[in-house]
Amino acid sequence: MLMPKYAENIIVAVEYKKICQWYITNKLIWILDYEKKYNILKDYYISIGRSLKRFNYEVGSINDFSKSRFGILILDESKANLLLSNIENYKVSTVELRNMYSLAYDKQIYLPSLYVNFDKRCLMSQFPELDKFEDFVPNGWKGYYKKFESLLNKKMIYWK
Repeated sequence: MLMPKYAENIIVAVEYKKICQWYITNKLIWILDYEKKYNILKDYYISIGRSLKRFNYEVGSINDFSKSRFGILILDESKANLLLSNIENYKVSTVELRNMYSLAYDKQIYLPSLYVNFDKRCLMSQFPELDKFEDFVPNGWKGYYKKFESLLNKKMIYWK
């Protein structure tokens, strides 16, 4: 099982087909729209005077960029099943999270960072660093930086 690591491996509540489950994964999986992220990164390279050749060398093509997430360029409700089948081993139960949280010295690391609801096409972030997951949602989705505890079934809340 992957363990939470501050600002790297995060805890995510994922709702799909009306079932909500916990995952601990690398944070980069949850940039839902890699195309938006890729284009912003490319624009940034250009703005600081780097060439497209250097960008392509360092970052690669958009297809190379999406390979880190099982070739999924835009993660939306149509690709949820593909992603979730690939991260099945990163699923964690509420009981396991409750145990980890109770034993943790730094409790902040064990708080959930994201809530992704594929059924309602919504992402909510409580991620404590500068990464803005809510800015990289697919077209037709809503992204917010706000607490989401009230959306979870009380049985899923392991940190209280």
